[in-house]
Amino acid sequence: MITGIMINLNYLDCAFNNIDTLDVSACSKLTTLSCGNNPLISLNVAGCDSLQSMYANFTPLTAINVSNNGNLISLYVQNNQLSSLDLSGNLKLRTLLSVYNPLTN
Repeated sequence: MITGIMINLNYLDCAFNNIDTLDVSACSKLTTLSCGNNPLISLNVAGCDSLQSMYANFTPLTAINVSNNGNLISLYVQNNQLSSLDLSGNLKLRTLLSVYNPLTN
């Protein structure tokens, strides 16, 4: 688990670790998050208003909420366990990679 106050953080790469819980909701300046290849079961990016690119691939995540990330341009969530993905609030999204998920809607 990564904890602590990271309010001024704009780039975080914590991929290929042993992280199962990641809460970066206090990182409103975060523009890029790379947290793939971890045993993530919980990911919170709710307060990341500036988030443009997120790489959360190759994890056991069953849900990802990006509904509050309106500046998201690129989302890489392939090889997870996602059964749904709501992108209705992501009007700036240009790149989506979501293959190898059990998506049903």
